[in-house]
Amino acid sequence: MSTTHHNVRKCFLMTVHFVIICTLHAQTSHSLGWRAEQQPNSIPCSAEDIAFVNAPEQMLLEKSYNLLPNFSYWKCETIKAPIFDGSRVLIIEKPSVIDDGLAYTLIQPKGSTNVRLLPFADGGHLLWRNESDWHNRAAMNAVLQTSPKKNEDIDWLAVSLAYLTIIGNAPSLVDQHYAPGPTDKYFKSYTVSGLLSEIPSLTQRHLLPTLTCKNDYCTVRFYYRTQPVMPLQNAVFEYCLCDGALTLLKAETQDYLDEHKNQKTVH
Repeated sequence: MSTTHHNVRKCFLMTVHFVIICTLHAQTSHSLGWRAEQQPNSIPCSAEDIAFVNAPEQMLLEKSYNLLPNFSYWKCETIKAPIFDGSRVLIIEKPSVIDDGLAYTLIQPKGSTNVRLLPFADGGHLLWRNESDWHNRAAMNAVLQTSPKKNEDIDWLAVSLAYLTIIGNAPSLVDQHYAPGPTDKYFKSYTVSGLLSEIPSLTQRHLLPTLTCKNDYCTVRFYYRTQPVMPLQNAVFEYCLCDGALTLLKAETQDYLDEHKNQKTVH
């Protein structure tokens, strides 16, 4: 074999080896784990927060959606999570025992003067609670891109849970206990099981959360339930992480039972 042919063959083998290595490293997949600290914290709004909600700029925005809160009846909560990174996230709602309340989220990304309003309940009718709605994703991306991110530093489940929180469709990770008030005669205490309580069942059914990344694109798949009586949801979130900017490209949920039934039908 001539020296030229030997060098060409050597370069070819090295190229193939390099392509195989790059292909293997281009796509990775592993399981993720739920933890209680991934749940965004919700605390009552301060006087400053309520003043912000009632500022002329926000009142103009709220009026355009027929939402003008009176805090004698309305409730305001500020939502804190590491992924929000100093952005202002407020959930304002008018509770109702017959499920006809009003609710929306105000978001002001850190360092921005712009405020976004996401309505998610109006007289029992859902508005924009669809996870894939571009308006919701744009608001989340405005928050995500306030600071650069690295793949190894991102808590993908916490990011996804934060997104479900701002659109009023987040599960609780921990058990929630409800007790009757001093004047409640017919109300009995009860407990709503959190997602962490479902982990043994999800593990048994091989439904633990997973992260799959290929180059700059990552897909997060997880299963959750918003209420004990509700069907299990299968959520798929797609992100792009390019030059430190994290972007939510897609968010979809569907009933896991329906998905399972459809798969059986196909086969």
